[in-house]
Parts: sequence; C-alpha cells; structure tokens
Amino acid sequence: NRAFRHLSTWEADSLFPHPEERTYKTDPRIQSSNKTYEFLRYICQGIDAIHEMGAELPQECILLQELSIRSRSFLSYHVPSYMRWLESCDMTPSYQWHKKALQYLQYKFKRDRWVLKNPHQFWSMDKFLDVYPDAVLVQTHRNVNDVLPSITSLCAKIQGCYTKKLDPFVVGEEMLTSLSCGINILMQYRHNNKWANNHFID
Repeated sequence: NRAFRHLSTWEADSLFPHPEERTYKTDPRIQSSNKTYEFLRYICQGIDAIHEMGAELPQECILLQELSIRSRSFLSYHVPSYMRWLESCDMTPSYQWHKKALQYLQYKFKRDRWVLKNPHQFWSMDKFLDVYPDAVLVQTHRNVNDVLPSITSLCAKIQGCYTKKLDPFVVGEEMLTSLSCGINILMQYRHNNKWANNHFID
C-alpha cells in the first residue's frame, strides 16, 4: 500500500545518508546489511530458526531508540544494572530521538503514515503518546505460553554468542519478570487513562 511506509532492516542499521525512494531497492547498504547478518548467522548458529533476518525485511523501530542509549534492544546483552536503570529512567528523550530519526528517514521517501512494530512501548506508553499524540496502536493479545519461550530462546541465543556463562533458566526468569511488568504497566495505564483507549485497536 503506497500510503504506508515501513522501516526496513538496512535503513535501521545505517541511517545515513537519507534513503531515497528512487534507489530504495538498490541502495548499497542492503548488501552491507546482508553481510552483517551472514556474520551473525555464523557466530549464532541456528538463529534463523528462531528469528528471520534480512536487510529488506521490516525491522522493529526499537533500534532507532538506541540513538538515545535508552533502548530495550540492549537487553539482549544481559547487563542487569542497565535493565534496572532502563525501567526507571525517563524515556522521553528516547522517543524524541525516535521521532527525529523517522523524520530524517522520510525526508526523501515519504508516505502518509509510518507502520511500525515495537512491542516495547508497554513500559512507557505515556511518554510515547506525549511524542506521538496521533498514533494508532494495534495491541495483540497472545498466549504467554507461546510468547515467553519464543522471546527467551531468542535472547538466550544472542547472549550465548557473547558469553560462555549462559543459564537459559535465568534468561527465562528475567524475561518473565520483564514482560509481566510491562504488560501490567500498560494495562494499568489504559485503565487509569480511558481516553488513551481511543488510540488502541485490540
């Protein structure tokens, strides 16, 4: 649909210079991004079976939040002190950088709306809607028995590439605690702010 624009993996990996509509399918960063994922497949054997990867696939916009050093994507590296800090810090700068990045990316390739995926807004929906007051959010309601093993296996696989001391049960406990916290925060926010439900499609 030409009315919508998604975030491709290659442009999330390499923001600069501006992507251009006329060269969007032939940009040399596509090849560079694919080489990066070839290397990741080499050091993380079997990761493709858990999570499909590719330069031209839609990517979670959580990567844009890395510009502010406030991003849940860093949790893949297992730094408990960072996780504790992230869950208590002000996420406003993260979404401000996120918005600037999208504005930059659409400078030479614009559509009516962005269609983005990022389940990590749970923890700071108030800050997200402050920055994006016209956002429409689709909240899926999935069985936790499917979600938890999926996210745990992915995080454990990535963490296992960088450490020899990996306990998948610890990873599972951390993911369970984090997801439970995020879901509870979001549902409490929606309960306390009925107006915000106008932004949601369940």
